[in-house]
Amino acid sequence: MSLALFIAAGIAGYLIHCALWPYKPCRLCHGRKRHMAPTASDERSEAYRHCVWCKGSGERLRLGTRFLRRHRA
Repeated sequence: MSLALFIAAGIAGYLIHCALWPYKPCRLCHGRKRHMAPTASDERSEAYRHCVWCKGSGERLRLGTRFLRRHRA
């Protein structure tokens, strides 16, 4: 019984965290809004492009935030 209560408290805490901070840094560009092209060999400015995962915003919605927005009453 205590394990189930511990798991439920952890899930509730994560959902509260997602409600307060819905965005996280993008995993591909690490919040920098751009990343190096895979074929680039040096650090020139032409070697960078906008991140395709976050569309240049640098942030992604958390999984719990997507769940909360989908299941709002």
